[in-house]
Amino acid sequence: MDKLFWRVTALALHASANFLLITWLTDFDISGSWLATAGFIVLLAILLGLFTWHILSFLFYFKNKIK
Repeated sequence: MDKLFWRVTALALHASANFLLITWLTDFDISGSWLATAGFIVLLAILLGLFTWHILSFLFYFKNKIK
């Protein structure tokens, strides 16, 4: 049970960190530079991929823990 608590906590912290980082990045005006816009899109794709990977890892852990 203790490991499940830490996994849920880590997942919530990851989601919060992603939200705060994206919110902070959207304060900047990147519309004038193609490089900045492309970098922002690449960063969003990386964060989405990592978050999806962590959610799937958590679901597989949870599925194996229930058995």
